[in-house]
Amino acid sequence: MRTLFPLAATMALILACSTEAPAPEGDQDTDEPPNILLISIDTLRAGHLGSHGYHRDTSPFLDQLAANGIRFPNAFVNTHGTPPSHATLFTSLYQETHGVNQKRPIPANAPMLTEILRDHGYLNLAVTGGGFMSENFGFDRGFEAFRTGRTAIDVASRRFVEMVSEHRDDPRPVFAFFHTYEVHSPYLPPPRYRKMFGEYDSDFEPVSEALVAIKDDAAAHLDQDDVDFLVAMYDGGIRYADDVLRKMFQQLEELGFFDRAIVVITSDHGEEFLEHGGVLHGVSLYEELIHVPLILQGHGISSGVVDETMVSLVDLAPTILSIAGIETPEIMAGRDILTASTVPPEKQAVFSQYRELLYSIRTPRWKLILDTKKKKKILFDLENDPQELKDVADEYPQRVRNLNHLLRTWRKNTFKLEDADTQEVEIGAEQAERLKSLGYID
Repeated sequence: MRTLFPLAATMALILACSTEAPAPEGDQDTDEPPNILLISIDTLRAGHLGSHGYHRDTSPFLDQLAANGIRFPNAFVNTHGTPPSHATLFTSLYQETHGVNQKRPIPANAPMLTEILRDHGYLNLAVTGGGFMSENFGFDRGFEAFRTGRTAIDVASRRFVEMVSEHRDDPRPVFAFFHTYEVHSPYLPPPRYRKMFGEYDSDFEPVSEALVAIKDDAAAHLDQDDVDFLVAMYDGGIRYADDVLRKMFQQLEELGFFDRAIVVITSDHGEEFLEHGGVLHGVSLYEELIHVPLILQGHGISSGVVDETMVSLVDLAPTILSIAGIETPEIMAGRDILTASTVPPEKQAVFSQYRELLYSIRTPRWKLILDTKKKKKILFDLENDPQELKDVADEYPQRVRNLNHLLRTWRKNTFKLEDADTQEVEIGAEQAERLKSLGYID
């Protein structure tokens, strides 16, 4: 496999923030590109998986995949929210550049992973959970078959397998994308999963409407039993999704999809359960929202845990292109994390933002959050305070200045696409109902 790096001068700072991952092995340099399966489990926070040390058995199948592949325990999103985070995943551009939010679609001039793969001979197939992951936000670009809608994960997985089966005689390599909201609110997994992780004395209805109603003052409305109940239901949803994915993989195996294939599993953001007073995923950049799983497994991928490498969703498109043997466009901001060069941990950094309200720079030990509205800088020492409970900005003023300088440099060098201020998306009645059920529309 070739080592490919984005060349845009504006991203020079980012390129200095990589460390070495286990190199792919096997016959990756043959002319036959692999099938690629990308799975996005919406709202899945990394810390609730067994492979990340979680105390509940929420993810035995995902843990098995992680054990047989490469797991990046320090993977983060560059923005949270379904449309902008997935836009970053598919374009390798920061939200600062692509401008996608809950009203703006992917700009027409943004580079799309799927279109690049298509132009290099890939057959692209997708099933998504609807809502923001729909055609009017631009997520169908480059796909030959794209199905979206309000369906449970078991139904969606069957549709996905059927789609792959329908194209099994096509000689082209396949890029397949499967997205599910199963872990997202409402936290209502099938009945047998609702008491899997305990029973709690709570009358709170774990639906999005109820959570949105208390979002700004959740601590005043929820006692510990309520919180424990919500977490147990969320965890039940993870286990349900894990079981469905196990079955889906078995069916894809029977179709021969995995004879030569790479699997990538991640999420667009995490979820809050009062760690900092909120629920769902609101205006913050704390670890419960930006820390996500990232697993790569399959043909030619050696197994291992890359715990000294900080990566983010902006790196996924270049990595997938490299797996496919395709050069990364210079406009993309990320890098191929499977063949990245070694850089000391103290020089690593991940940049994240929430619209233009919050920005953060995270290193292996430190995180600086800039609140542009309040004009406030908050510093956390993650080595000694992983829960981000104590602001130590006053204790480490030079550290604040250094990190803020890097953050300002990144913001200065991160360009905006000319087409980023595109027209707002028109939401139809069916899509609005789906977004309401997910807590996005009152």
